[in-house]
Amino acid sequence: MSRKTGAFAVLAVVGLLGASPTAADFSSLCGTYADFPVLFVGRTGERVTYRISGEPRIEEAKRNLDRVKEEVAEVRASLLPKVPDVELETELEIRIIRAEAEVETIKVRYPEPQDVSLIPVQVERAFRGVKEATLMLDGRAPGIAVEPGELYLIRGARMPDTPFRLPDIPDAFDYDLYVIPLHATPVAEAEEDLRFLESTASGATVLGNLMMFTSGEGRGASLGGIRMTVSSGSHMSETTTREDGSFTVSDIPSGHLEIKPLLRDDLTVVNRSSLTFDVVDGGCNVVNLAVALNGRVRGRVMSATGTSLEGVELVLGPARRPDRDGNFTHYSEDRITTIRPNPDGTYEFFGQTPGSYFLSARHMRMENGKERYDVTFYPGTSNIADAREIVVGRATVHEGVDFLVKTE
Repeated sequence: MSRKTGAFAVLAVVGLLGASPTAADFSSLCGTYADFPVLFVGRTGERVTYRISGEPRIEEAKRNLDRVKEEVAEVRASLLPKVPDVELETELEIRIIRAEAEVETIKVRYPEPQDVSLIPVQVERAFRGVKEATLMLDGRAPGIAVEPGELYLIRGARMPDTPFRLPDIPDAFDYDLYVIPLHATPVAEAEEDLRFLESTASGATVLGNLMMFTSGEGRGASLGGIRMTVSSGSHMSETTTREDGSFTVSDIPSGHLEIKPLLRDDLTVVNRSSLTFDVVDGGCNVVNLAVALNGRVRGRVMSATGTSLEGVELVLGPARRPDRDGNFTHYSEDRITTIRPNPDGTYEFFGQTPGSYFLSARHMRMENGKERYDVTFYPGTSNIADAREIVVGRATVHEGVDFLVKTE
């Protein structure tokens, strides 16, 4: 059920399909047009098989090569032996080279004999990327088994520049109708998928998950009951995550979309780039959002010599110092955050979990054709033993973490 007031729409997603399916249940139906440009229900016909073989053309090209060699030999035999004709000899060599090249070109074009099966499909319900009444499936697609006269939910991709654009296939065949099927599910086994597609047929659809970030293996804790707003232009929808952290929003106008989880002040989305993307009418996107305690470190870096900060990147990682042997303890690379400062040197790390951190600035330069890095640790030292720890508590904010960095 949904309630719309002007440009604002409230979409009650929970119970959209009656059985409260999760986003994961239908993620295989989702994706951009690059994933599944074609999605439809169709009735298959009898397959037609064409034999693709270059053997006759290869043999013809070889016979032509033999003829050219014979003709060249006759011309050479007719020439006076002590009166060389450089221009004519060059022309004769070119004739042989061209004939040899023709043989090799045909061999490449037809690497080996093969059968190409095409299956006509009558479209009965188009969901994505289909306007035609009939399409042709590549019958050799792995894992695709269809019976003539049956209805299937078909996901696939168009391939207008098919390698089978060859004389063996009749010129009347329309290659714009050619589809490579990726999945073909009998309609009787796709009832839930079809209900989902019918309910999201208008506009764009987003299937999402909201969970706590984890640096280890496995899935973080799900965040259920979180209000979410999804806006595209002047259109805004609101939903609430299910118990498992999933959410679904449909009927979104095409354009640039922005997702805003209404989180507590001490939480933030770590992968912020996933909050905005473009959607198209009839498209479907899957988005997984990771949430972490919003510890923040802010400040400004400046070049110690007043030069540009180009090539400088900032690294925030767990504090560690060398042991008595000069070695460092191992830690997960997932806990390292790397950013580039703004042109004026200001920066902000967000979404940091509680712990002790070292902040460093790395400047890349070229020396004798090789990349070299100068490293400066906060508060402005090249010696890690003198680095100052930044202790982040539960969503604490650390302002004014400024220092000079070595840039040359």
